[in-house]
Amino acid sequence: MPSTKFVLWTLIACGVVTLLSRILPFILLKKFNLPAKVVEFLSFVPITIMAALWFENLFKPDIGHLPQIDYANLIASIPTVLTAVLTKKLSLIVIVGIISLALVRLAIWLVPSTIHNYKINIFIFCKKTSSVIATYSGHHVRRFFFINDLTTISV
Repeated sequence: MPSTKFVLWTLIACGVVTLLSRILPFILLKKFNLPAKVVEFLSFVPITIMAALWFENLFKPDIGHLPQIDYANLIASIPTVLTAVLTKKLSLIVIVGIISLALVRLAIWLVPSTIHNYKINIFIFCKKTSSVIATYSGHHVRRFFFINDLTTISV
């Protein structure tokens, strides 16, 4: 476990790097005038970054298959996008996004686990050694069973 002093210095270093990377461009660009084409190009950067972050979180990778839609993020993005279109205030957009995702996750958590779409969990046990020989597990491990010598159990 890292020492408290190491963690403190790491946090301070991260803060300094973050501040320098955000303040240094403003200080340097005060002294220079950028061409109009560069300024126009840079005006699209926040939009493309937000779109990339949104699409990255909208889909869940599934190795060997096409990406799956993350419905929690999709549902939470509806009020967030509406807020962005109507107000164009970044702080309000962020607050609405955080609250809507929290409410969606709370609603999912409150739904009984029998309704959730869990992947199949398969365990192959050897009773003689009381150990798991092989596993294929999805999102959550629900139960453990020991039946006879060699058993495959789907839960």
